[in-house]
Amino acid sequence: MDKKISLNEREKIKKNKMKKILKKSTMIKPKIWIGKDGVTLKLVEQISRRLKIDKLVKIKVQKAIIEHEKIEKMAKKVTKETKSELVDIRGRTFALYKDN
Repeated sequence: MDKKISLNEREKIKKNKMKKILKKSTMIKPKIWIGKDGVTLKLVEQISRRLKIDKLVKIKVQKAIIEHEKIEKMAKKVTKETKSELVDIRGRTFALYKDN
């Protein structure tokens, strides 16, 4: 027998999963750095490959680029391009998650 899960229960499960992912993201180190060139196609491809391998990736932005573009804007752009979820933004670092 298939047990149907209500929309409310599904939301609760997803929320708990994201809490665990957020906690895990605080413990890992950045694996990708965004440099002076900003968000490029090559960088997006690199992030996508890393997401396929690890599912959770932490990205750090160099100070030099912050003057030109806001981190929130960069994070949202990368999230959209990689079709992933933005987990957290802290300072110059943000974390992305993509369930394969």
